[in-house]
Amino acid sequence: MHSRVRKALFREPSGRPQTLVMFGGAVVLSGLAGYAYVAGGTRLVWTVAMAVGFGLSGVAEALPAGRRRTAGGLRIAAIVLMLSLIGVVAFAPEYVV
Repeated sequence: MHSRVRKALFREPSGRPQTLVMFGGAVVLSGLAGYAYVAGGTRLVWTVAMAVGFGLSGVAEALPAGRRRTAGGLRIAAIVLMLSLIGVVAFAPEYVV
């Protein structure tokens, strides 16, 4: 199990197709948060957190070949950010909704 996780997290960056998807998701979520703030005056913290997570994943996939450790660190940071968002939803939903 340990070697499978290591292989998945610290593999070579995938390149352009996944990078475009991740950055596109970050832009869409950032736009959604910006629109909600301007139109309704609400702050969608979860949307900003997800946009940052997508951005970190996009940067990890955009790195040149041979930067496996850096890409792995960025992937871990994105996973921790997303899991902490799930934890906040589970234990303190009044801060997210």
